[in-house]
Amino acid sequence: MELLYRNVQSEQKKWEAATQLTIEEDVNIPEAKADCTELLLKDARLVVEEVRTGRDQVTVKGSIAYQILYAGEEPGRLESLKGSLPVDETLHVDGAMPGEMANAKGRLEDFRVSMINTRKIALQSVLCLQTWYLKVRNEDWCSDTAGSTTLEKQQVLVDISQLINRKQDVYRIKEEVELPGGYPPIQTLLWQQIGAGELEARAMEDKISLKGNLNCFFIYIGQGASQPVKMLEKQVPFHGIVECGGCNSDMTVSCLACMTQASTEIRQDEDGEDRVLYLEAVLDLQLRIYEDRRIPVLKDAYSTSLETEIKTRPISRPVIGLTGEGRHRLRQSWRLKEGSPGIVQILHTAAQILPEKEIWNDNHAILQGSMEYQVLYQTGEEQLPYGVCQCSIPYEMSLEGMPGQELADHSAMVLSEARVEQASAELKDSEEMELKGVAAFSVLALGECPDTCVDDIVTKPLDTEHYASLPGMVLCFAQRDTDLFTYGKQYYTSVEEIKNLNHLTENLVHAGEKVFLVKGSGT
Repeated sequence: MELLYRNVQSEQKKWEAATQLTIEEDVNIPEAKADCTELLLKDARLVVEEVRTGRDQVTVKGSIAYQILYAGEEPGRLESLKGSLPVDETLHVDGAMPGEMANAKGRLEDFRVSMINTRKIALQSVLCLQTWYLKVRNEDWCSDTAGSTTLEKQQVLVDISQLINRKQDVYRIKEEVELPGGYPPIQTLLWQQIGAGELEARAMEDKISLKGNLNCFFIYIGQGASQPVKMLEKQVPFHGIVECGGCNSDMTVSCLACMTQASTEIRQDEDGEDRVLYLEAVLDLQLRIYEDRRIPVLKDAYSTSLETEIKTRPISRPVIGLTGEGRHRLRQSWRLKEGSPGIVQILHTAAQILPEKEIWNDNHAILQGSMEYQVLYQTGEEQLPYGVCQCSIPYEMSLEGMPGQELADHSAMVLSEARVEQASAELKDSEEMELKGVAAFSVLALGECPDTCVDDIVTKPLDTEHYASLPGMVLCFAQRDTDLFTYGKQYYTSVEEIKNLNHLTENLVHAGEKVFLVKGSGT
């Protein structure tokens, strides 16, 4: 007798680790730039450049890229300061091995900038760094047998999410933004803020289609005698293809995308004027392709002419509890701090998402964190024409899992990437505004459910004494819903014979029904 197997491929978290780093740095303003009189906008992001595993350790290298917009001495003059801080951290991780393709991400909590004096700025933050490794696990499940004609088999069809392919890739976006009519040509680009907005990933034949947009905001000094300060907000669409072997349009794709780099270059238009902003952005992609399959699993067996000993073993059924997109709308009124200059006009609203917790509970992915706002506004005061309001709105979002999936809370793993799709502020009066926003999340919840399958079947000669002790014919009354396999195994007869004798069309006898059995009638 030969056992037949089906291969099942899934992911399992082997290890994870987290740490916190305190970031403190004093930055001198270059001589060519004006003195700082007031700090306005700030922006910082972690750029992970390398994740290297060793024995029981993981090293994460990268940098924190930051930019600061501040007011100069002259009324209305704006200046910017850009730079980066190196990150090189080694985490102790039990079980880590060289060569494992680990992931890492981090968030900057409470990023603060403060003036030490007019020529020096202090940066402070806490970097929360997280790293993990998901190993690919291959299991062979016993699904059938070959070589025996007297064997009755109990097979159960099991729904699984088969991992077809996973890959880490980089998608580069290159687009141009032309200044609207009426805007002066660019003399100096002071500020650029580029973030991923809407994103859609769709599986195709051996490739993934990506479609989305970039949310862009620029501040620049225009050419001309007055050197006006101009601001431009723009949504820039993009569309492209990422190669991914083995997938097709019927499969499920999970795409977790994180923008790691963004740069802007001033270019000339057809008339030779500096009116074009050339954008380059890099999205780090974690791609996973799944196929829904229904495969038979051999749970039990018996022979109608031999004694059988069945050995089983535990298996883990891979389950996708959730994959897809979720959006959460935020809305809250906010008043300026006492003593702040009043608002005449809102110029720009920037926001970023700080995730804090991702858990799976009662068939729901629970995401918690906050959206951090910076609102740049015009004050109407000659000496301090610009002001900024900073505030935070907490969120808690619940995404319901797929129906019918039995993802256990303790085995679930939730992976997500967050992005700001919309952020705005509406003026209510000179001291109060209403903040609005849409936080978007790409979520993947993975897990497993314990199960069993046949591991070995041992046959022995028929126990004639036990066989002779059984009645030749018997009428059984079902106390509960019982499958015919159970009756057949007890009386050495086949399921098909029981169905024929009782004129049954299904392999189940319901509670209160009776079934007529003849010992060994299927032999």
